[in-house]
Amino acid sequence: MVPYPVFSALKSFPKINGTVGHMCRLDWPSKQAEQAWYVLLLFILFFIPGVVMIIAYGLISRELYRGIQFELSQNKETTGSTPVTQPLSLPNAKSRWSVVTYRS
Repeated sequence: MVPYPVFSALKSFPKINGTVGHMCRLDWPSKQAEQAWYVLLLFILFFIPGVVMIIAYGLISRELYRGIQFELSQNKETTGSTPVTQPLSLPNAKSRWSVVTYRS
């Protein structure tokens, strides 16, 4: 964050009660330098982490999907049957959940 201490300047302004206040403001040498800094900051703080998160979540999802597929294939090989879907019957259940059971 080098530009902040380099381009900061103390500016004076009149207050309502007649005294003078001071505020620290960025005084950029040109509009192009200011715009370049904010675009660079946008990429560093948002774009790069966003791409990293998208890739990470994609890899995690793929690995979970592969694990589920592997588990299902292992269950089919172990029982030697196909899954049968039955409605879930719980007392006072109003949802439409199903239970998958395997018959041999």
